[in-house]
Amino acid sequence: MSDRSLESITQEVIKILADMTSDWDDDSFAGEITADSRLVADLTFESIEIVQLMVALEQHFALKNLASEKLLMKDGTYVPDQRVGDIAAFLQGELATA
Repeated sequence: MSDRSLESITQEVIKILADMTSDWDDDSFAGEITADSRLVADLTFESIEIVQLMVALEQHFALKNLASEKLLMKDGTYVPDQRVGDIAAFLQGELATA
């Protein structure tokens, strides 16, 4: 069971995202990554980057078989975009039951 705060998890996710995007030649997102940043609309993630992010999160937080479908799907359809804060809240719940 984890006692990590939502703020702590959010900052860890932001760091992972910053590391993933640091060498991108994409100038479409000139702002700072925050809890309100959206993966697709703001960071221009495509499906492969979302998969890579899920793998990076599993490794960083030592979560095996992360139930990413709970995060990426709602009512049987894919969620079109995710906020960093939503991902952190999801991870907090996963860590609490790990």
